[in-house]
Amino acid sequence: KRFSKKISVETKQTTAVVAQLEVAKIRVNVETAGGEVAQIFLNGVKQGDTPRTLTIRLDTDNTIVLKNDEFYEYALSLSGLTREDDNKTFMAQMTEKSAFASFTSLPQGASVFVDGEKIGETGAKPLKKEIARGRHAYKIYKAGYLEEKGEFTAIGGQTAPVHISLSKDSDYAGIVLLDKETPLADIPAPVVKKRAKRN
Repeated sequence: KRFSKKISVETKQTTAVVAQLEVAKIRVNVETAGGEVAQIFLNGVKQGDTPRTLTIRLDTDNTIVLKNDEFYEYALSLSGLTREDDNKTFMAQMTEKSAFASFTSLPQGASVFVDGEKIGETGAKPLKKEIARGRHAYKIYKAGYLEEKGEFTAIGGQTAPVHISLSKDSDYAGIVLLDKETPLADIPAPVVKKRAKRN
């Protein structure tokens, strides 16, 4: 900060001048472009959450870091600012972390649908898929078992686990493999679909 004061100096005398200078400071506004709430760290010290107005010193290099578990860290250097930057707004464009969902079922081999779209079938290893952040509906189906439905929330940087134990469908007739020698009379009526052709 500039210091100015008038003094009188007499001939052949020494006059001591001591000035206590005050560090220049400005205010800056920190926000996120997408409206996400992020923790603000100024030179490693937490200052609160966005949006926020910070007071920073101009006699040092300043670095702002924004943190949100669902986004990658955003760092911003505020070096070289002057008084003309007072009340300036800095808008941070944060990048989302990928979100995943993992599906398993007992028994295996069930078809998995998310938001109406089939994404695969369960197996020995979890069926893992990248998915948009937010709330989703799922449906899991396997022939001979009751269909299971539900919802889950996908969070950036995390995997949402979904495990389903399917219940057998008592009304499911199943599939009978017919031998050419099997009499039709020996086959329960509900499962008779088509008689195997004789050679």
